[in-house]
Amino acid sequence: MSVDPLIPTEADLPAQVKKAFETRGDVVKEAMAGAAVPMPPEDLVATLAYLFHDKDEAIRELVKTTLRSIPFGVLEEGIKAVKSPAVLDSLARTRLLDTDLMTRVLRNNHCDDVTFEFVAESAKGPLLATVAANQMRYVRHPQIVRALYFNPNAGMDIVSKVVENAVRAGADLSVIPGWQQVVESIMGAGFVPEGQGATVTREAEPPKPQQDVEPIQVEDVAVDEETLEQALNEALQEVDGPDATGESGEQETEDPLKELLLAEQEADAEDEQEPRSLWLKIEQMDVPQKVRLALVGTAFARSILIRDQRRPVYMAVLESPKLSENEIVSFASDKGLNEELIRKIARNREWTRLYSVKKALVVNPKTPPATAMQLLNYLNKRDLQGLSKSHEVPGYISRKAKQILAKAFEVNKR
Repeated sequence: MSVDPLIPTEADLPAQVKKAFETRGDVVKEAMAGAAVPMPPEDLVATLAYLFHDKDEAIRELVKTTLRSIPFGVLEEGIKAVKSPAVLDSLARTRLLDTDLMTRVLRNNHCDDVTFEFVAESAKGPLLATVAANQMRYVRHPQIVRALYFNPNAGMDIVSKVVENAVRAGADLSVIPGWQQVVESIMGAGFVPEGQGATVTREAEPPKPQQDVEPIQVEDVAVDEETLEQALNEALQEVDGPDATGESGEQETEDPLKELLLAEQEADAEDEQEPRSLWLKIEQMDVPQKVRLALVGTAFARSILIRDQRRPVYMAVLESPKLSENEIVSFASDKGLNEELIRKIARNREWTRLYSVKKALVVNPKTPPATAMQLLNYLNKRDLQGLSKSHEVPGYISRKAKQILAKAFEVNKR
């Protein structure tokens, strides 16, 4: 999953810079990329953002060097004044801005939802809390929720709050693989969607009053910097608790899922982690954490979660974007799995195109009989012969296999 960038065009450049590029071409680019030409902060950041995508690698590297050396105050003033979404998006993707400057990018009213999606996908710490504070954005652009959900740096507490707020506001979360299981795990089994994109109400208790979290306004409010930072911190704490700003001095609440996801980035669970250790960590997780691990974790984690007793958990395993063909074959042949899982595999046309999946479903007694007998028609002669003599498959399978072989023999005899 990746978010396509917004690329600045010449229309995003200041008039004098555009004219310089038109008249002097590549000659002036090096001077501009090195900030050797005096210009206002707003024009400077727009020019650097434009040159960050230049075809010349030397120019791009010079831009990065310049961004590292420009004083904080100059970049801050320039970012506040920028009105081009593409310029702000490019600045965010340089990955050279510190947390304070990135926060100012996100607080600019001209920042595009796509930039928020990129930050939700790749950032960590206070920036994720800033994303979570912008409810109006992720309601109109649910891809932000998806990006945050699959970001291993995002704690389950902030993810749960964002998903719940999005559902209550009527956001269409179908952009998230296994979104029904995600919503059910976080909102509870009593939450029944009234229609795609409709609001959802709790069966066990009356719905809470809706409280919109407005984006933080900075340009039109005349306050000093200390007061502004305090207001931001208070807003973030409402969303993600006292540790959201990372300045409280206290340690963050332990999140076994977050720790496990980050560990899996460095080492594959099947090879590097002890099975017992993973079992114990999963045992400590609640249902929302298990659902998220089923979607974004490793194959070994899915092999454990597929046997969970809770429906949102085991159904989420089959929605994982990381699911491999080998896993599908393994699940299709597992006689100990929930029958609902076998039926779901059997109904998936993409999976049943695989010969090994067809064969696995045929021999699994939990496969619906009509489906199993239909799949028999696609098996080769050797497998049909084995099934016709097998005592480990249901009788209707062996009989059907014999009928197919007999019919094929008559056709060949003619």
